[in-house]
Amino acid sequence: MKILITGGCGYLGKTISYAFTDNGYECVVLDIAADPSLQVPNVYFYKGDIADLEILKTIVSEHPDISVAIHCAELSSVALSVENPYEYYTINVVKTMEFYKNLQTLGLKKIIFSSSAAVYAHAPGYMVTEQSPIRPRSPFGRTKYITEMILRDFCIAYGMKCISLRYFNPLGADPRTRCGSIKTSSNIISRLIRVLNCEDPAFIISGND
Repeated sequence: MKILITGGCGYLGKTISYAFTDNGYECVVLDIAADPSLQVPNVYFYKGDIADLEILKTIVSEHPDISVAIHCAELSSVALSVENPYEYYTINVVKTMEFYKNLQTLGLKKIIFSSSAAVYAHAPGYMVTEQSPIRPRSPFGRTKYITEMILRDFCIAYGMKCISLRYFNPLGADPRTRCGSIKTSSNIISRLIRVLNCEDPAFIISGND
């Protein structure tokens, strides 16, 4: 059995790829990244756009034993999504919808979607459950929620099966430290590490309470 992983050169995609290959699974990675240093060893790598039907046809023809697609390819900055919502809706919604439709056309109907806890409304004490109210507060969060709704409709209409994983700022490295948090991340742990490594001059705490 093989697993197709989009965005497999990114933080989550690499961590997932290592987890699967370490446990004896074969991974096929589709990523737009061209830098060979970003690629996980011992995977089948294809450089390309997730919305490109032809490259998906090639992947499926060369790996007919792919059983599930894990979709991690995305733009993920909340701040940048506010500055450039067009780019975020284009990649995270429009191209992702094409990717799902192409998977369905090619007979791949099992999807794990890398969603986000940014779909939830603000909660007292920042405590949420899967039953918490949905009210995304940024273009990024809205792209994730829209994509979840598209997936739900696809599952009903086309017999697809999907799981959405709503992450809160995932951090850390894989158990063998082959990959870890991105240095440019705005997450609190990444910022603290940059200060400890003398890469940033100070750790700034925002707020007035």
